[in-house]
Amino acid sequence: MQNDEVLTLEEYLNLVRANPNLVKTAHKRVYDAIIKKGYKTVSAKDDPRLAKILGLKNGDTVTVYNLFENHYGLEREIENIVGYFRAASLGGESSRLFLFLVGPPGSGKSSIVRTLYWALHGEEIYHIDGCPIREEPLNAFPRAYRKELEEKHKIVLSEWADLCPVCRHRLKTEFNSDYTKFRVRKDHISIRASRYFASVDPTDPISFDKAKLIGSVTLGEKEGDPTAFELDGAYHRANRGLIEFVEVFRNETEFLYSLLEATQSKTIESPAGRTEKIFIDVVIIAHANEPNWKKFEKNDDNEALVDRLVRVDVGNNVRLNEQIEIVKKLTRPTCHLAPQTLETLAMFTILTRIQPSEQVKDLISKVLIYNGDDTEIDAPSAAELRAERPRDGWIGISNRDAAKILEKAIGIRQPGEESCVAPPDLLKVISEFCANAKKPIPVELIETVTDWYAAMIATQFTSIGKDCQDICIRYYENYTAAIIKLLRGETLSPEAENLVNIVESRLPNDDGEKNALRQLIIEQKFSDTSLAIKSGIYDYVAQEVIIPKLDKLIVQGNHEDLNENDRLSLKYFQEHFRALGYCDRCFKTVAEWLINSGLLQ
Repeated sequence: MQNDEVLTLEEYLNLVRANPNLVKTAHKRVYDAIIKKGYKTVSAKDDPRLAKILGLKNGDTVTVYNLFENHYGLEREIENIVGYFRAASLGGESSRLFLFLVGPPGSGKSSIVRTLYWALHGEEIYHIDGCPIREEPLNAFPRAYRKELEEKHKIVLSEWADLCPVCRHRLKTEFNSDYTKFRVRKDHISIRASRYFASVDPTDPISFDKAKLIGSVTLGEKEGDPTAFELDGAYHRANRGLIEFVEVFRNETEFLYSLLEATQSKTIESPAGRTEKIFIDVVIIAHANEPNWKKFEKNDDNEALVDRLVRVDVGNNVRLNEQIEIVKKLTRPTCHLAPQTLETLAMFTILTRIQPSEQVKDLISKVLIYNGDDTEIDAPSAAELRAERPRDGWIGISNRDAAKILEKAIGIRQPGEESCVAPPDLLKVISEFCANAKKPIPVELIETVTDWYAAMIATQFTSIGKDCQDICIRYYENYTAAIIKLLRGETLSPEAENLVNIVESRLPNDDGEKNALRQLIIEQKFSDTSLAIKSGIYDYVAQEVIIPKLDKLIVQGNHEDLNENDRLSLKYFQEHFRALGYCDRCFKTVAEWLINSGLLQ
């Protein structure tokens, strides 16, 4: 069957008899598109981390929908949205309400709508051939016959369904009231062509034009003549599909009351402005930022419209892992990013979105709980922290701001310079962003994220000693040689004395006990020695071997006084960090930042 195939009304009816699901309301169409992509019910056993975050207990579940897999951290919000469509698809009172998403800027409201209309894109649909609003072909059937359709064939039409003025005019003048002469055209929902979809941006009082919504009448034509109607308004284009109202409460009152009529009676005013109404079947999704909603809600004159909406709160994400994925999705960086770059940006972003708690020691601990990480046994749950600070996720910087920070860090590289971003680059941009932010961001947050990153990366750099077994064995041998001399009563060189002091920092202070342990140590291989001695060797390698070599290699750029063993050690060190995801440029940037900050000392 080709896209331009035209059927008789009887041929279409036969298709519907074989497949009643061809006839569906707009809400049912959206709901089916969601379910078609698949879903799964998740219990605490299935996903312990998610269970911890959402507070799932024995028997509790959350449904995760595949269509929204890239909407991170919104499981409960998506459940509420799908619940609205499930109820509305049954044709009850919920189908006469519109969906309203409210939240801070950049929290994902628009992207949820985009996901829904792209889920509809390309879907097969049939409409009356020549109808300007592409209405359901069975609307042409007389109401008396519709009851028979429902009883015999389980084909249910909306109780409000009616032909548009243009098709009614054609029925009388062109078909001599013979509805069977209507033809049916196969079509496909197209977002690009604005068929069965429309998006309406806010307008100011000066530029407001109702024709944008309900169409117009051709100038010079007879008033009220349907052939003069230009049914090309947003409601007409979206009929049987989805219409989006962006920042809905920034519009004029007259504009908003069209929402009330379209939801309550499923009709809109005709372009002629008479008492005649036009039936539409459309999913209405509106969204707004919180301040505009609060202002609108407080006005008692808006009570009727407030009563016609299903509100879903969409706050900003406060989970570290999910925030990393959000930034990836928004920026899709093509340059190399050093390890912990996205983590650092995500941590800063979330720190701006949460408030201090009396139940945890610091904000970092709170972030880790919100992220579902393992914490102390007596730590509060994420749900308890949410209850304490319900504004978490409704303050702080937006996802768009976070993306701008990363993109600016990427853009500061000079032409021809290796394209790479490391956390120290990012921290500079974060400081600049905070200094110029419209809303003050406490300087303590910059210090918090800097300290968090520094502790994490310093551990990563110094812990390499545990992996440098050849180096550790060599210095263990130097250590055992030194303690043999001490047991003989010989004097050590300053270098050997320093080695012994660092390695034995975890041993008892009593000389007698220490010497007894030394007697045992000199008979052991490095692999067999105690954890205390191994840890001391790791400390020495990090502090006295790795850091000085890094300083010569990176800060001073001096390679000449490194002996062959030192060169081999450095080679291993660099290869180790390349395996972790560092390139030469970001390796140097991070190491130099650590050394200059004194954080490795």
